[in-house]
Amino acid sequence: MPRQQHSWSLQEKQRLYFVVKKYKQNDRINWNLVAEQMPDRTPTQCRLQYRNNNQNKQKVNNQWNTYMTRQLMCLTHVYGKKWNFLQKNYFPNITSEQLRLKSFQQEQKHKQYSEITLKAENGQTQMCDKEIQFLKTAYQEIKAIRIRFEQVKVNELGIVQLEPLYLVFFNILSKNNFIAEEEKRLQRILQKLDNKSSVSASSISFQ
Repeated sequence: MPRQQHSWSLQEKQRLYFVVKKYKQNDRINWNLVAEQMPDRTPTQCRLQYRNNNQNKQKVNNQWNTYMTRQLMCLTHVYGKKWNFLQKNYFPNITSEQLRLKSFQQEQKHKQYSEITLKAENGQTQMCDKEIQFLKTAYQEIKAIRIRFEQVKVNELGIVQLEPLYLVFFNILSKNNFIAEEEKRLQRILQKLDNKSSVSASSISFQ
């Protein structure tokens, strides 16, 4: 008896993302294995949903810029994940589903950042080039935020010339001196990786 077709819940979409990530090898996905981990879903349903998600993801990435992303971060911090409210009042040209997806992407990016930095600090396994580049990009982004934050603090006129939402954003990051400490942390990690790479190159050269 065929499985019923019904709308995908947010929990299902998130579970599909992680299951596909688990079974994806060399850009190939075994949809039969994926479907076994998705109750009441066929391999075809999983494949089509994943494809649609990727298409929506590409659309979202094409529409969003750094300012909009930070704006969404601030708004969800203030109002929570009220996608319909945020879409109506702040993002009229973006759908509620795209807001949800962008927020989910940012959460995954933060999770990836936590996993990679922890891996780098522990030094138990070798870092791949993609992970190192991820850390270098994160370092540049955090450095840029720290510089901008310092510019706000030393404003010549003593007036913060910044939009209210950006004030929220900087206030979040300034708690416990987070942004400066995180910049130093990444700097130490990258220096450690550079030193390790230099030692490896030297040992190969003198063999």
